[in-house]
Amino acid sequence: MRQLHVCKLLPIIAYGCAAWFFDYQGTIRQGHILQHLVKQLDTLQGELLVQISGAMKNTSRILLRKELHIYPLSHSLRIKATAHHASVYDTEHAKELRLIRERAGLCAHRLKAHPFTQLDILAAKLKNMAQLRQKRHNGHVTEGMWNGDPDWAQGRQYTIKQTTLDMLNFQASAAWEQYQSSHVPSSPEGKALALREPWGKRSLNYYKKLNRKQSTMLLHCRTGWIGLRSHLKRLNLQQSDRCPHCDNGPHCVEHLFIHCKHNSLALPRKRLFREAGTRNLNTIVTKHPQLAANFAITNFGIEQFSVNRSWKTAVKRSRTESEPLPPPKKQRTLAP
Repeated sequence: MRQLHVCKLLPIIAYGCAAWFFDYQGTIRQGHILQHLVKQLDTLQGELLVQISGAMKNTSRILLRKELHIYPLSHSLRIKATAHHASVYDTEHAKELRLIRERAGLCAHRLKAHPFTQLDILAAKLKNMAQLRQKRHNGHVTEGMWNGDPDWAQGRQYTIKQTTLDMLNFQASAAWEQYQSSHVPSSPEGKALALREPWGKRSLNYYKKLNRKQSTMLLHCRTGWIGLRSHLKRLNLQQSDRCPHCDNGPHCVEHLFIHCKHNSLALPRKRLFREAGTRNLNTIVTKHPQLAANFAITNFGIEQFSVNRSWKTAVKRSRTESEPLPPPKKQRTLAP
């Protein structure tokens, strides 16, 4: 589902964004998207990430973006629009468009506030950054790539694309570090396993080879947004956060995996530690995610993951007595 979102849905949303997406303060009213619409795009993307991941409805959106390694939609559109203008900045067509704007008779203030002028300023900065990146990796700058030569268009676009990915990762990493610093490690929110890691693609590897049920439980465990008393009390859905098994600690992921002394968890935990070869929770979840997910599904007692509950997305409607029985299926007979 994540792959479908990245490869199919995002290109449809971003189609032609270089012409219609101008998310910049100070531009003239015509030709730029309003800020509340930009926020609405990010809000809709957050709702979609909940469906993709199977997370709880109110799970922090930045946690979901970190686990799925997906950038905010507004950032992606902004960078994509800038990258397009940077890749064609020195072409004859782009130069002609700049001359047309200059000859339009606009005053200096209105010319500077024009959305395409703002994009050109950002595109020039991005082009310079791409040149520096090329010099850092190759030891020199290929002049033909940056003078608008169509023969170098593919190389120019590739270098700019890699630079934009660096920028997106830098922005996402800065926002993630700020989010991490806002959560005290001793608080329940600060103990989330996902908060112990930097921004990056590493979290995607944890969900490989897991089915839908396992990957959803693993994400619940890593984010801390899970149907256990410790989290439900923070949502005012439970009166107590004490473990119902031992009443000797908070009913949270770490307690059930490591600390709970109840007999019902002793044997499964012993088997888990033996198969994982460690008692460290973070190592178990990251190195043996399937074992961790199966342990949580079997022993946490969350109704959503109950073995008696259907995990299918579509629930079949039960047949009423007034409805006729379906016709019997034809039996296939073997030829003599």
